[in-house]
Amino acid sequence: MVLSYSAARLDRLHARVEGTLAALDAQLVRRAEATLELVNSGALDAASSLMLASAASDSLAHSELAEADIGAQRFGNDRESVESDLTEVLDHIMGAETLVHLKQRGDEDPGVDDMWRV
Repeated sequence: MVLSYSAARLDRLHARVEGTLAALDAQLVRRAEATLELVNSGALDAASSLMLASAASDSLAHSELAEADIGAQRFGNDRESVESDLTEVLDHIMGAETLVHLKQRGDEDPGVDDMWRV
């Protein structure tokens, strides 16, 4: 009886963890896609756009690799490093002043806010 109860609890916990990881993965993909939309909008200078595009593309590539390899760990050290790099580039390029400038300019793209919601 105790083993059955423990196994059921472990199974529910596993399902919750998988659901949480799937939600996190979806949010990271949305952040990378929103970053690429910003790059393509022409609102940033060429150097900033290149840095952001590279980091966002790396993020999307690692996401696709994780999806393709079912047996792989979804969030390994490589994925963590790539997401950290994207965060650092976003923080560096998209400081508070740039974000305020984009909003004042009239960019109503909701993707600008999505980049920081991770």
